[in-house]
Amino acid sequence: MKIVKISAAAALACALAVSANAEDAKPKRTLKNNMQEVYNVVPSSVDSLSAAFSEGMVYGRLRANTFYWDWQTPTSWDPAKGKGNLDNRIMGLGGSIIYKTAPLYGLSATAGVYGSVAPFWFREDIADIGGVKAGKDTISRYDVKTDGKYHMISLAQMYGQYDFSKNSVKFGRQIFESVLTKSNDTKMIPNTFEGVTLETKEIPATTIRGAYFYAQKLRDHTTF
Repeated sequence: MKIVKISAAAALACALAVSANAEDAKPKRTLKNNMQEVYNVVPSSVDSLSAAFSEGMVYGRLRANTFYWDWQTPTSWDPAKGKGNLDNRIMGLGGSIIYKTAPLYGLSATAGVYGSVAPFWFREDIADIGGVKAGKDTISRYDVKTDGKYHMISLAQMYGQYDFSKNSVKFGRQIFESVLTKSNDTKMIPNTFEGVTLETKEIPATTIRGAYFYAQKLRDHTTF
């Protein structure tokens, strides 16, 4: 058996090289502390329609949220009126699949499907679903009350995008983070909006963003 000896300096250099390579291999997207998503890797520009789809990228995410609420000072619960405090439990299991096409002459598209289901072993009965408050965004309480559906699925993002020079225009269903609008992406499905947005960086060291929205989908809703 042949024994290979290396110096401590060489071992340290190898370790640093491995560490540097690990840092370079960033995930396709990351989640900031404020729950905003950042896309680190996006499709590169192509020169044909077929390549725009074949060179597109898929971003997947699994999610789970669990709430077990025990009121310290419970009040009488009235299921008919939905008033009072109810000790409750709810779980949401689901995720999202987002697909981005590769840009073709500045044009691209994005679609995102989000889903959530409350498993039968950890949820409240239909009559008491109104008592679920802190964890209400894991399901649609309206859908539970009216249709008995303990699941949500929504095409929450579906927009076209046109990038030119230092400008970007998006039209359709999208996330838009600003002082007045937030995705609040802390549970299962984020807030998204329907409309048109514009971002421009034509002015040096300045980013200007504006939007016109005509519809909104809340976190515990499946429609706009």
